[in-house]
Amino acid sequence: MKRLTPIEGSIIRKELRRILKQPKYIEELSPRYKVVLALRYGLIDGKNHTYRDCAFVFSVSETRVNQLEKKALLALGLIQRSVSRYSEWQLREYINKINAQNLINAQNLPLNK
Repeated sequence: MKRLTPIEGSIIRKELRRILKQPKYIEELSPRYKVVLALRYGLIDGKNHTYRDCAFVFSVSETRVNQLEKKALLALGLIQRSVSRYSEWQLREYINKINAQNLINAQNLPLNK
């Protein structure tokens, strides 16, 4: 599986940051999950922190921080558990959907139904 391009990763992080700023999502999480997501997606200081940074804060391994992040996103329903990892094509489809919607909004084109 190919890695996401930096632009695709940036779009996904930006969209997650927008979603996570909504109080209804954050209120559902445990305090530990809240802090992990806040650090990872820059909700506290605007800087996306690495797994290493978060691991230092919690005194756990980077792998454990990754697990906590995924559990939090699963709990919020922002990602789905699958047989394997959520795949690149799902993320690409999501990005294409966002790009298409932004293009339609920018051009004020009516949607064909």
